[in-house]
Amino acid sequence: MLVRVEGLQDTVDRRSRAKAALAAWRARHPDYDRLYYIAHREACIARVTAWKKAHPERVRDYERQNNMQHPEREQERGRLHQARRRAHLRGTIVYQERRRIDKQVRRQRERAAGTLRPSQWKVIIALYRGRCVYCGRPGALEMDHVVPVALGGRTEMSNVVPACSACNMAKGSRAPLKPVQVCLL
Repeated sequence: MLVRVEGLQDTVDRRSRAKAALAAWRARHPDYDRLYYIAHREACIARVTAWKKAHPERVRDYERQNNMQHPEREQERGRLHQARRRAHLRGTIVYQERRRIDKQVRRQRERAAGTLRPSQWKVIIALYRGRCVYCGRPGALEMDHVVPVALGGRTEMSNVVPACSACNMAKGSRAPLKPVQVCLL
């Protein structure tokens, strides 16, 4: 059974006629929105900002949906953000110091590149019976360079000994804590 509500159909008809009239008007005046924005820029920006502040969940949903539909835009936005950040930081002392240290570390790694393979490291640990070369404690061992990388040492069997992290940290980039007999295989 169809129930007709008085006035409801009239309201729907009026709305559809109003939408059609607005669409026709916009077709005749295509530049109106752009010109209005130019004339009232600050007011438009304030209105949009206020709306976004009042409806953060709708803004978030719209942005999430837009980013899913256009991932390339999000990637480009990220690249531009990083470029602006780098350009901003480029003149700061912190940035220059970090670049200097990174360059120094990179050079040390290049110099330290040696011929030690994982199998050789296991042999070295076995030769020292799985104990720290400095304190003699068994346990987790780290690779310690007798001649530190910072002083030109390389990662080779003749320059590497097993050390616990405490002894390795204490030694740092100095000469060994006590004389060490490295394996010469």
